Amino acid sequence: MIRAVFMQAFIVGIVALLGITHAAGQSMSAYRSLELRMDSRMQALGGAHAVQLDPTISSAWVNPALLAGVAGSFEQRPFSSAISLYPATIRQFQSSVAGERTVVGNPVRWNATIGCLCYGEIEKRDERGQTTGTYRNYDMDGTFTLAMQVREQWMIGGAITVMGSSIGTTTSSLLAFRVGVIWSSPTSPLQVGATLRNIGVAITPYEDVREPLPFRTSVGITYKPTYFPARLSLTTDIQPRDGVVLDKTSVATFLGGAEFLLSERLTFRLGYHHGDQYSLQTARRLDASGLRFGVGFGFQDSEVDITIASWGRLGSVVHLQYALPLKTLLPR
Repeated sequence: MIRAVFMQAFIVGIVALLGITHAAGQSMSAYRSLELRMDSRMQALGGAHAVQLDPTISSAWVNPALLAGVAGSFEQRPFSSAISLYPATIRQFQSSVAGERTVVGNPVRWNATIGCLCYGEIEKRDERGQTTGTYRNYDMDGTFTLAMQVREQWMIGGAITVMGSSIGTTTSSLLAFRVGVIWSSPTSPLQVGATLRNIGVAITPYEDVREPLPFRTSVGITYKPTYFPARLSLTTDIQPRDGVVLDKTSVATFLGGAEFLLSERLTFRLGYHHGDQYSLQTARRLDASGLRFGVGFGFQDSEVDITIASWGRLGSVVHLQYALPLKTLLPR
C-alpha cells in the first residue's frame, strides 16, 4: 500500500513539472477523443499502430487483438492509468483493468476502460457580450474489450465503446465498435496486424445533424532485428474526410517509430506521424509537428512511461502512464 501511495505522489509531481510550459492551442472536432486515446508507449512510436511487440493492456484501445498478446499472468488483474496534457486547458484521463476467463476450454481476455477528455470551460455571454457563466465541455466513455488467440500465430479481438459528449449547451451520445487481427511469425519476432476503428453512429446528435465518427482503417508491421537492440514499427492509416483534411475525400497517413532497448527496464522511443505534420503545420516550412519521443522505465512490478508529442508552434502534448498489478492499489 505504501508503494502505491508513493507511485501516486510520484506521478502527480512529474505531471505538475511537465505541465508548466504548456502553450495555448486549438480546439478539437467532435468525438476526437476516439482517436486521441492510446497508451503512452504507442504515442511515442508515432501514434495508433495496428500492431505492437510486447503490448500493454491499454494498447487494446487501438487494436483489440493486442490484448491477447500481453505477456505475463492475468491472475493479479493488471491495472493501467494515464493522463494527457494538451495545449490550452485540454486534459485527458484513462484507466484500464484487465482479466482472463476460460470459455469452452479457451482463455479469453477482457479489458474494461473508462476515460474522459475534458476540453475545459467556455464563457457564456449574453447579447451585450457580458459574461453570464461558463460551460463545461467533455467526452466521457466506457469501453469493453474481448480478445483471444485462435491459433498459434493468430490473435483476434473486438471492442465496444459507449460515449457521452457535452459541448456548450448541446449533448450527444454514440456507440462505436473496433475489431482487429494480428499474425505472428513462427520463426522471428515479426508481427503484422490490421484493425477497423470507430465503426458506429451517433445515437443522439448534438443538434439536427449527426456528426460522423472518425472511422479509420489501419495495416501495420512490427519487427525486432536479431542484432539490433530496437523494435521497429510502421503503420499505414486510411481515413475519410472528417473535418481535419478538407481538400481530399480520403487520405492515407504513415506513422513509424522505434523502441531502443537500453536495458531490461529502460527504453527510449522515437516516432513520427505524417498526418500530424500535415494537419498541424502552421507555416510553409518544415517544423517539428508530428515528432514524438518518450522514455519508459520500470521497478519491481510497476512501469512508468512518459511521452512528449510536438504540435509545432501550437505547443506540445505530454502523455504520462503507469501500470502495475491491481492488488497493489487495494488495501490488504
